[in-house]
Amino acid sequence: MKILSINSLFFSYAFLHLFVGALLLAFLKKTKNKSLQFIVYSCFSHATLYFLLVSRPSIPDLIGLTLPNFLSVYTLYFFYKALNNDLLDNQDKSTFNFYIFVFAIGYATSIYLISQTPYQAFTPLIVGLYQGAGNLIIARALLRLKKKTQSFFIQNMYLISVMITMLWITRAILSFFFEIRLAVDQTLINSLFFLVILLLVFVRVICFIGLHLDNSIQYQFRLEKYNGTLLQLVEEVKKVEGFAKGIEDGMLNVLNQLSKERDNETGNHIIRTQHFVRLIANRLDELGKFEIKQSEDWLNILFKAAPLHDIGKVGIPDNILLKNGRLSPVEWEVMKSHALIGERILSSMDADGQISSQIIKTAIEIAGSHHENWDGTGYPRGLSGKDIPQSARIMALADVYDALLSTRPYKKPWSYKETVNYIISLKGTKFDPDVVDAFIDLKAEFRLIRKQFKED
Repeated sequence: MKILSINSLFFSYAFLHLFVGALLLAFLKKTKNKSLQFIVYSCFSHATLYFLLVSRPSIPDLIGLTLPNFLSVYTLYFFYKALNNDLLDNQDKSTFNFYIFVFAIGYATSIYLISQTPYQAFTPLIVGLYQGAGNLIIARALLRLKKKTQSFFIQNMYLISVMITMLWITRAILSFFFEIRLAVDQTLINSLFFLVILLLVFVRVICFIGLHLDNSIQYQFRLEKYNGTLLQLVEEVKKVEGFAKGIEDGMLNVLNQLSKERDNETGNHIIRTQHFVRLIANRLDELGKFEIKQSEDWLNILFKAAPLHDIGKVGIPDNILLKNGRLSPVEWEVMKSHALIGERILSSMDADGQISSQIIKTAIEIAGSHHENWDGTGYPRGLSGKDIPQSARIMALADVYDALLSTRPYKKPWSYKETVNYIISLKGTKFDPDVVDAFIDLKAEFRLIRKQFKED
């Protein structure tokens, strides 16, 4: 009977892990995921480990015996960290990593030293017990997750980890009867054990990736149930752009769509206020009174953030939001909560609480503060003066201007003259004086925008 080539098996296994690791690495360039990041480390460690085993005849014994065993510690450690990426506080991580490093050095050195003595027959026993214990720890972590969820992937990873544990311990015991000394021993029983073990380890990695893909798909299904167009819009942006900037734009478009679907205002209101905001910001910059300039693309950032000013209305009940008439005092208090709701929605877009997108940061300012008044009589926090972000002060005027000129269930549209006079009369009370001055200089441009993007 022809014995399976152990080197061919190791080479194929190493190549598979290298390929999967490279694919995940490319994926992680577009998104941050600590768990998948540790799986990439584990894949590359596996690949390096088994490439070294294949190369053993051409490298010194010291390296050929110690480095693969050193890496075997880290392959299990990285997979365990992928399951528990928030296991330790920051202050404990460096200490824990140091202990792992010391253990890996000690384990690899002990295997090498024993292999050079008459007790080398115990080498497979030590390796088997270590691998069995390591995979048992992983199985225990998966068991905790299994109790919290009925995920097909977690259940399978748990069963696979138990099987791997049993196989390593069985190989350790049988090594005394079949004279197995090293991983590269070309014997039938050794080849069969590694064939099954390596196949199970690879399937476990695939299950882990499948778990994250499954979670992503389920999350998108939940979003699609909330708004039928969400998934389609995100997919369209991904197809057109294919890069992080496109994905960010798609998310903004989705939020804009959600805002429009939950409001009785037209989409042109969003377009008009975008242009109003950009006009005022540009004029303030010309006058040397623009405070926001945090990047070279500041004008585009403000333009893209403006449509999200009323995103919080998605959390207002329909009977209040879409009421065909004036709101009662109680209803008005509920309606006013949309400012804080919008702020929370946008703030939750970053799981770590460290929002990197300047557009979202600006949108948070606008959503939470565009109903604040210069004299402190606004809501939700009663901010006044320059305590109100300038982006929100600009939006406050743009929003009121467009609302006064638009038809509402409870009012007729105002004339241009009435609207302009009203805004000027609130200079220094409701509106920032600098913003009103900029508006006065731009009255003609504002009127042209109203004509260009008129109501349907």
